[in-house]
Amino acid sequence: MEDYVISPANLEILESNLGAVAGSLQDVVGNISSVSGHVNKVDEKVNNMSTEVKSLADQIKEFMSETKMLSVVTNAKQSILMASQELDKKYGHYDTIRRQTTGILQSTDMSVIKKSTLESMTEETIMKAPNYWLAKALVALSAWINNNRELANNALKEAMAQDDEKTSLLFCLICRRANKLESSIKWIDRYLTMQDPSKMENKIITVMDAFASGLFGIDTKVLLLQKIDAWTNELETRAGINEMPKNRWINFIEEKMNSIEIDDKMYPYLAQFSTSWPQIKEILALSETHNEMYKYFNTIMNSRDDSIISVTNQVDNMLNNLVFNYDSEELELRREIAKNKFIVEENGNVEKAYKRFEENSSIYEKASDFYTQVTNIAINPELSNCLTITRKFAISLSKNWIIDAYNELMEKKNSKELPDINIKIVDWEGVTKDGMNEKELKESLFKHIDNKTHDEVFSEKIINYKVILSVFAIIMGAFLTTKIKMVGLAIIVIAALFGFYEFYKSYGSRNIKVGKVNDIKKNAAMTLSNCLAEVVEYNKKWNTDLTNYNNLINYLKGLNKEQFIMSTNSDKTRQIIINK
Repeated sequence: MEDYVISPANLEILESNLGAVAGSLQDVVGNISSVSGHVNKVDEKVNNMSTEVKSLADQIKEFMSETKMLSVVTNAKQSILMASQELDKKYGHYDTIRRQTTGILQSTDMSVIKKSTLESMTEETIMKAPNYWLAKALVALSAWINNNRELANNALKEAMAQDDEKTSLLFCLICRRANKLESSIKWIDRYLTMQDPSKMENKIITVMDAFASGLFGIDTKVLLLQKIDAWTNELETRAGINEMPKNRWINFIEEKMNSIEIDDKMYPYLAQFSTSWPQIKEILALSETHNEMYKYFNTIMNSRDDSIISVTNQVDNMLNNLVFNYDSEELELRREIAKNKFIVEENGNVEKAYKRFEENSSIYEKASDFYTQVTNIAINPELSNCLTITRKFAISLSKNWIIDAYNELMEKKNSKELPDINIKIVDWEGVTKDGMNEKELKESLFKHIDNKTHDEVFSEKIINYKVILSVFAIIMGAFLTTKIKMVGLAIIVIAALFGFYEFYKSYGSRNIKVGKVNDIKKNAAMTLSNCLAEVVEYNKKWNTDLTNYNNLINYLKGLNKEQFIMSTNSDKTRQIIINK
């Protein structure tokens, strides 16, 4: 085969071509770098665009949510308007009659109403609302004022046939206003006798106001207490009757509890290293609730009662509550208005609005049991529109439900006795109850760390094969010294130095690892000590709050319903005078 000879000229050409290739490669690399730069810029723009799109999506979502809630609020306002118009159209004349009733009584006090005017007014009233009990009662009132006994009796019978309870209560208050106490007591006794404790209307609140404020004197205090005992005995025969008020008080206490925020900074180590922290927070919130509830009830019970006013004014207020206590045919529209008002107040949050409505829905019921009425007064006095003394009376009647509710909630939250507290540091777990078992927990913690780190610390042997080889080399060097002294000594020295270096390196490496483990133990022990210190503080606080709980329960047990019914009312009222 003919040999191929590469001449210098060929080499120059080859070198030139390689240079061109190298230049092209540099250009390609440059282009790739440029493209990479552009890609990075594109990625950055894409990321920015993605962030902007997400932000825009969040804004759109927020806008849609606000629009939806605004639409809900608008619809609620429209529903309120429509229901109010329908209420005014169907029952607007009821409010006119209600105002006329109190207006007539107040006008007769000032002697500014004439007999002819009174007759004309009541005749017109009965024509507008022939089926409304108050219209007939107003005719009876007018006839009574005008000394028309026959008409008064006939109208009174008609009113009682329409609504015996309200008519009896109305004339009870009218007689008391006219300072006819004996007649007033007869009417109230009649009213109380008609009561079914499983089905009472809201006007019972007016009655409790009258008794609690001492409007009927000392004799009727015993009368009411006897009636309440009879109602209670009758209701207690019904299974589960106590569940409703108890559950309402549980909800009330839980609302108080949920309003208390337990900051993780209160117990930072338990918050970070205890898997029981969520339960601890619940118990802390409940334990702090004890003092809040004690202050809550104590404030109510020690608050000043409503300012003492004349019997006339007091009765007028109660008459207002009675006659403006909506009749059953109005309640559905009233419920609709109330429900939509809550929606407006909650800015379209239907879930919150309905929850608030359900909590107060019994106010808009036609009738409910005596326990519900008492609970309404105790929890929602602003909706019941009752006197302060009546609320105190209702709370004293509710004390057993409150105590039962509290005990059930304590059981539910495991708060009567502190549960075990789990502590987790890295992957070690320990349990304590009062923080007093620190020695045992540290031993367990250190043993866990030793077991976990043992293989890593002792994985590198101090006497390894290199040290062993150096020992053999020293022995060989010792044999060689008998023949070649200098060579043997050199081997011994080198082997010894090598072996010592390897031993020291392994020993130092192990010491570093042991030092790290000791640091881990030290930090873990400090964390554990801090956790246990917080457990001790938590126990102290819980015991202090438990004292508040016992004080609260004893305080509630000490409430006596008799002490919240006034015995007398010294105010004297004027007789009704009519211009003839």
